[in-house]
Amino acid sequence: MSGIMMQLLGAAGASLGWYFVYDPHPYDTDEAATFNDIVIASDDTIICAGGQDNWKAFLISFNTNGVVQNKTQINNSSYYIRQESGPSLSINSSDKVALSFAFDVSSNNRRWACTVLNKDLTTAMSTSNRMTYAGDRNATNDGDFVFVRNALGDDNRMYWTTAYTDGGYAQYRIAQNKTDSTEGFTAYQIAQSSAPAMVTVANDKLAACYAPDGSNTGSSKIGVIDADYGSLAGSDQNLIWKASMDFGNSQPNSVRINDIVYDGSTYLYAVAHNGVYGTSADTGKSVGIIKVAASNGTLQWQKKYRLNSLTALNGNSGYLNGISCALDPNGNLFFIGEGGSAAIVASSQFVVFGKILANGDFSWCHQLKWDSATSIQSGQTFTRAGNFNNGRVKSNLACDRTGAVYISTSAKEIVSGTNKQERPFLIKVNNDGTTIGDFGDFVISEANSVTNETTGLQYNIQSAGSGDRFLYHAPASSGYNTYTHVTNSTTTSIGSTDYQLNNL
Repeated sequence: MSGIMMQLLGAAGASLGWYFVYDPHPYDTDEAATFNDIVIASDDTIICAGGQDNWKAFLISFNTNGVVQNKTQINNSSYYIRQESGPSLSINSSDKVALSFAFDVSSNNRRWACTVLNKDLTTAMSTSNRMTYAGDRNATNDGDFVFVRNALGDDNRMYWTTAYTDGGYAQYRIAQNKTDSTEGFTAYQIAQSSAPAMVTVANDKLAACYAPDGSNTGSSKIGVIDADYGSLAGSDQNLIWKASMDFGNSQPNSVRINDIVYDGSTYLYAVAHNGVYGTSADTGKSVGIIKVAASNGTLQWQKKYRLNSLTALNGNSGYLNGISCALDPNGNLFFIGEGGSAAIVASSQFVVFGKILANGDFSWCHQLKWDSATSIQSGQTFTRAGNFNNGRVKSNLACDRTGAVYISTSAKEIVSGTNKQERPFLIKVNNDGTTIGDFGDFVISEANSVTNETTGLQYNIQSAGSGDRFLYHAPASSGYNTYTHVTNSTTTSIGSTDYQLNNL
């Protein structure tokens, strides 16, 4: 791993940012490690989480100059925390951090769990280092493309994805639990839907979105439920509002909702992508964005942009999925996703990220690549060429109080021409899209050719009890829930101090 310091300056000498790379075991065991998610605290402390070698999760916090502040590692001798399908993070206004992840209780039995940490990465659970999991279904067959989403209320109620079986169908639900292990509700989705994304909009309200799964037609869903509802709700009795939306033609593989974010006061934003399936019904390179009022779902605007200039490593047309989003302090939305050479991005070759203005207009889009061709280049130090982790990675981004953008992602290291394991990257870039260029370990280039697509955009508020239920609600007192509380092991030593911090 190169330790060379690089400094490239933009217009008028403005800094273009920096990037951080971490090698967990540079001198002995070649363990894979990835950054899967990122959040930023109220004082701009940056917190990244990832998986390491499919048996532990690790977190590192930074200041805005890329200097490491704290670090911790979480593992359990009885369970194997999955590297590919998590971890995920969320943060509340008091800087408590929810961490969720998938773990294997055996070689063919997977569950999804959640725990809460303080900003300094110490445990915030009432019983130290406790995690909680729920669900009655083995989620192994979901594959490693399904990431465990979560949300954290200001009252420290944690919400996260779990799995269950309904009528023979593999389905998802949202579990609620407090840091003192007080058990709350379980909210069941409609049948044959994708895993949900969620965000709290108040202590007693939870917003969520989800889409049909890859084999089914239908519209994406978004809505808000009453998290304090204390009875069974099989017909939207827990509903504040719900809506359906389309970004194409409602066919399998069209653009569908994948992530949601709240501005903290008034509006919800959500982003949609092609999913991890085929592309018979869409281009495979479109981004859908929607802005609605959090109080009642009133549509503010709905957009769909086809990213025409995405290019795969072989020079052919590139495709996009795995999309996530974040907001800056001015209400601009940033999106990020995985790019590849086919509509089913089974091998993540590069990262796509961009900016949508607060009014919904397109601002800019960039590609971040470690490679220029399908083969490893001479002297190259990192790569995504070939079958990079079978595409089972997730990149994400977040913005600090100044609007600076931080990207958490991963690439494989190359040592003396040998393709080694994944290494986590944290990259700081400018809000205005000026961080472009060849930075040695990777290249950031413009991909600003877009088409504003308007055909097939639909958004419809639905009344309670109409159409499919939004989230079937079952409180803990109903006996529908089974929560298991387990104590993990933690350490502030995460295996190495081999950090590289490079200026762009």
